[in-house]
Amino acid sequence: DFNVGITDANSFTKIASRNDDQTVMIAIKSDGSLWYWAESGAYFMTWGTADNTWRQYGSDTDWTDISAEDRCFSAVKGGDLLYIGRGSRRQRGDGSTADANSWTVVNSALTWVATSLGYRMQAAVTSTGEAYFCGYNYDYQTGQGTQSGSNATLTREQNSLTSCMGVASGAYRHCKILKGGNIYS
Repeated sequence: DFNVGITDANSFTKIASRNDDQTVMIAIKSDGSLWYWAESGAYFMTWGTADNTWRQYGSDTDWTDISAEDRCFSAVKGGDLLYIGRGSRRQRGDGSTADANSWTVVNSALTWVATSLGYRMQAAVTSTGEAYFCGYNYDYQTGQGTQSGSNATLTREQNSLTSCMGVASGAYRHCKILKGGNIYS
C-alpha cells in the first residue's frame, strides 16, 4: 500500500509524486479533476490538507497533465501552465524564483499540453508541438546549447523543433523530446 492505504472508487488516469523526503502525490481522474495525497507535515502544502488522505483539489475538471519534482509540481489546466512549490531552482518558468505557495499560472500566452519537471528544470510542450525549457543548463539539459548559467523563463529549445509530442525530464541532468516516433536528447 506504499504507506497510502487502499483507495476505493478512484479512476485516476495520471499520477505524479514528489521525490523529496516527504510523500506528496497529485493525480488526475478521468473526469479531469485534480486529487492529492500529502503526508502529515509535508513541506509546501499551504494549498491543501496534509493528513494522509486522498482529497479533491477544488471543483475544476479541466486538468490534463501533471508532473512532480523535489518540493514542486507543474500542471496543465485548461491549456494554461501552472506551478506550485519551491521556486529557487528556476523551474517555475515565469521568470520568478520565489516560492509559489498556491497554484500559480506561469504561462497562459501559449496553449500547453504536456509538462515534465526534472532535476532543477522544467520542460513543456505546446498544442502546436513546440518544446520549451527553463532551469539550470547543466549538461545541456534545457536545450539551449550551453552547459552554464540558467534560464528562469520558458525558452524554446535551440533547434526550434515542431510537431513534438511529449517531453520527459530526468532525475539528473537530461531531458528527452519525443517527435515523430524519434527521441531527441
